[in-house]
Amino acid sequence: MASLTVRNIPEDAKLRFRQIAAAHGRSMEEHLRQLVIEAGRGDAPLAEGVRDMNQSFHGFEPVETAAHAKSRARIERLIALGRGLEFELPPREVEKLRDVDFG
Repeated sequence: MASLTVRNIPEDAKLRFRQIAAAHGRSMEEHLRQLVIEAGRGDAPLAEGVRDMNQSFHGFEPVETAAHAKSRARIERLIALGRGLEFELPPREVEKLRDVDFG
């Protein structure tokens, strides 16, 4: 089976897609899989999930859950703790590959 990676999705778009997938009782991966499969059927009627995706993300206010707030607080604490710290990375050491006899 093929795989697909989508990069550089705005956070608000990802959150909206997560909510749409949850409304259909699916994970984001499963919902996207179904949308791609249904879109590949040229004669199939427009699925409800595809109609949902026609809604614009502009003006959408993401809902910050307690888990999001907790995660954001942890990240902000880590950033604050790391301010002013400087350290040098040791030089990389390149290991020579060993000759392997497969015979």
